[in-house]
Amino acid sequence: MKDDKSAPKMFHRLNMIVYELRALGHKVDNEDFSHKFLRCLPSRFDTSVTIIVRGRFENLAPTQVLREVVTQDTFHQEKVENKKEEERYFFYFTNRRNTYDNRTNFLQV
Repeated sequence: MKDDKSAPKMFHRLNMIVYELRALGHKVDNEDFSHKFLRCLPSRFDTSVTIIVRGRFENLAPTQVLREVVTQDTFHQEKVENKKEEERYFFYFTNRRNTYDNRTNFLQV
């Protein structure tokens, strides 16, 4: 899966393939579906995949696996946005302070 695709879109796509396989008579277990879904996720989900696999994902329905992945991704995106906001805040006040210091130095001359 490409990094720009969302996990729910990929889940839906894989689900459609599984429906077609089942219509053709091929047996696809929930465990197999979940495993394929976790393996097709981009590297930004590596931590989530590790946690889910170690937590015995065999007992989870595919929709529960999707919910875990989406929850972790939402948490990660919020964390990244907060970090960007902190950097903007820091940059603004650092810039403002430098401007004030320059004006003060100019006035002292």
